[in-house]
Amino acid sequence: MHRIGLAKFGKHFWQSLERTRQFYRQALMARYELLYADRSNGHPCRFTSQPDAILNYVRGSCLLLQKHPDCPLIVALHGGPVVSQAVLHKHLRRLETSDVLIVNCQSDLMILRQLFEGEPPQFCLLPLPVDSQRFHPIDPVRCRTALNLEPADYVVGFVGRLLPQKNLHGFLRLLAELKKRLAPATVRAVVVGSYRQDYPILDYAIRSYPHFIRELLLELDVINDIAYFPVADSDEQLALLYGAMDLLIHPTNTIDENFGYVPVEAMACGTPVVGSAYGGLKDTVIPGETGYLMPTWVTDSGMRLDLIQGLDQIVSLLTDPPLRDKMAKAGVQRVKANYSYQRCADILCSAIDTAIEKKRVGQSRSVQMAPLPPYPESAGLLPSLETPWEHYVNPVRHYASLTEPTVQADSRLLLAAPLRDEGDGAYRLVDPAWPAKFHLTPAEVELVRQCQGEISVAELERTQHASRQQITNFVKRGLLICEQKESAPKYYEAHDAETLYHHTLV
Repeated sequence: MHRIGLAKFGKHFWQSLERTRQFYRQALMARYELLYADRSNGHPCRFTSQPDAILNYVRGSCLLLQKHPDCPLIVALHGGPVVSQAVLHKHLRRLETSDVLIVNCQSDLMILRQLFEGEPPQFCLLPLPVDSQRFHPIDPVRCRTALNLEPADYVVGFVGRLLPQKNLHGFLRLLAELKKRLAPATVRAVVVGSYRQDYPILDYAIRSYPHFIRELLLELDVINDIAYFPVADSDEQLALLYGAMDLLIHPTNTIDENFGYVPVEAMACGTPVVGSAYGGLKDTVIPGETGYLMPTWVTDSGMRLDLIQGLDQIVSLLTDPPLRDKMAKAGVQRVKANYSYQRCADILCSAIDTAIEKKRVGQSRSVQMAPLPPYPESAGLLPSLETPWEHYVNPVRHYASLTEPTVQADSRLLLAAPLRDEGDGAYRLVDPAWPAKFHLTPAEVELVRQCQGEISVAELERTQHASRQQITNFVKRGLLICEQKESAPKYYEAHDAETLYHHTLV
């Protein structure tokens, strides 16, 4: 039996990382002897006996060692390829080709491949398990009764940490539009999550977010349409919450969304998903089969998603019960086939065994790093931060589904968020995730105000004498959202993940 040393493997305060850690622990205990780092001397990777491999769970402490251990390093990166690319580039040069980098989405693989020249370390694309015994379909009427939900024709849901990047505000604006479109039918929402202030990435408004949401609820007049659950007391209650929803809306703006348990849990419960085509969701949700994905792209002032198409897809799903039922069944089968504990544990342990064998037979040498591309020049639209948006743009392009949006005559346009007049020609997007400020002429102000509701490119060109180039520039800067009619998003099927896994580990 191989011995696996565990470094930085203590309990984690983020629920998702702690859940993943418990999966690692269970999978490893079943197949290996586990050694825990001796922390008495402050050394993060020293053990009382020699391990056959060392697994570094968080913070990459083993990457800081001056001398490579005499065994493979297995490093879990979580969302690191996006939020810590420069740090990783600095320290990954210490790795050998028998070492393993564990990631949870194919976008991360694309980022990592560009960091190395020649033979890289091994890459393990590791999906994370969702327990189909706990998360499974339950009759919606039973769920709504158990949760004391008020009757409604349609119920949509949001589950996640209540941070600006998780885009609860975007969900609430979608809810308000759904009420208008589906009237006189009634629409209610289930919101599950707690406010957090421990996410330091692109922190423009995290502390003021609870106040912002309270004001938005009143402004949109949806406060009485929402059943709010600060946390789920158990997986069983969370399964009831998913089961009460006709569909889950997951419009995430979180730039390191490398897997996302929530969409997979929802699918396991037979709840279709409409989410951002971003990062891990491009792997987990199959558009047209288990839900829909809203195309995403990078702009000068942050990430944008096609909420125009998203709203149409939500309405389509809500008003077509046979389609919703078909997607519900497909989601359940997808989770059982691809996200079982056994399948995920086999992938993790196979990666470790391969690394140990490669080191044993002498197939290990130092890696070579490729130069990082330069950061793009700042457009000066977002508030100043110590680590600004531009530092993340290059890896985020791999997470997004589109290289760039296309602007066509029959595409619909929409203002990215309401605009606040700050005087002297300055206007700020009322979006706590991307509070960009634009300087506009009176003619430009009139043009964008025509986009407070959906309007076609052709109509805007005709009524406002706007040029296609002017409209395209507003889309690229992030002031306007443009419907993506004939896009070719970078979505991934389950078999692609299997192929990539074998190609990178053999």
